[in-house]
Order: sequence, then structure tokens, then C-alpha cells
Amino acid sequence: MKLTKKTIENEDVYFENGVKKYTHYKDSDGFEIWREFDKNNNEIHYKDSDGFEIWREFDKNNNEIHSKDSDGFEIWREFDKNNNVIHYKNSRGSEYWSEYDKNNNEIHYKSSRGFEYWREYDSNNNEIHYKNSDGFESWSDDNPNNPKNVGVEVDIQPFTFNTEE
Repeated sequence: MKLTKKTIENEDVYFENGVKKYTHYKDSDGFEIWREFDKNNNEIHYKDSDGFEIWREFDKNNNEIHSKDSDGFEIWREFDKNNNVIHYKNSRGSEYWSEYDKNNNEIHYKSSRGFEYWREYDSNNNEIHYKNSDGFESWSDDNPNNPKNVGVEVDIQPFTFNTEE
């Protein structure tokens, strides 16, 4: 393995066959960071001089599917075919699920703690309605189903300046 080194803004960057493989940073106080990358430039390992480390795994689409740090904290993620997170879980017990429409807009979210929300979008992918499990609900001002807009007719008259005095 032949590495070439290039220093970029106080960071030594090591390349293998033209692809970034490792970096090393050291500040004026002696704090250091080492990072390792895969062939797709994803950071797969981070280590600092305080002893903190994190390891990461990625899928074929470069989505981070698993990480674990030196404190034992772990995260797992599942993605749909459009790279949207559809399931998230961590080692502290937090978990959620998300659903998306054909335009990759999140339309439903549900957490392991019981919180849930739903979203609706117009044909331009603008959010027009939001409702959650706590009873909060909001509509976009442009949504014709907004209770403020139902049954309201608006007569818009052109505005002109009177320039005669």
C-alpha cells in the first residue's frame, strides 16, 4: 500500500491510489484527531486524543447503517430504495419508523415513546397539513381545506395608483 501525503489547513491527508484514506489533525494545544475513510470517502473510523472513538458501517448507497462509539452507544438505521430512513434504533432505547410518499416526502412518523405525526403535501411537494398525536394540527394558508379558508370567497381587485392631483 503506497500512501501519499498532502497537508490541507493543519490536517495531514493520506491518499491511497488517489483516494483519501486517512487524516490526522493536531491543534496548538496538542489535541489530535485521526480519521479513516472507505473507498467512497465515508468516515469509517474516528479517534481523538481524549480517547473517544466511533466506528461506522455504510450500505452500497453510502447510507450510514450502523455506528458504535467507545462509550458503547450504538445506532442502527434502515433505508428504503430512495435512501430515506425508514427505521432508526439506538442502544438507549429510542426507536422510530417513518413512511414516505412517492416524492420522498415524509408522510408518517411514529416513535417508540408513542409520539406520532402525519403530513400531507400538495402537488408541488409543499406541506399543507400536519397533525400529531398530541392533538396539534396545522394547515398551510394555501390549503383549500384549511378551516380558515373553507367557505371564504376572496374578491381581489387590482390596485392602481392615482397619479392625478
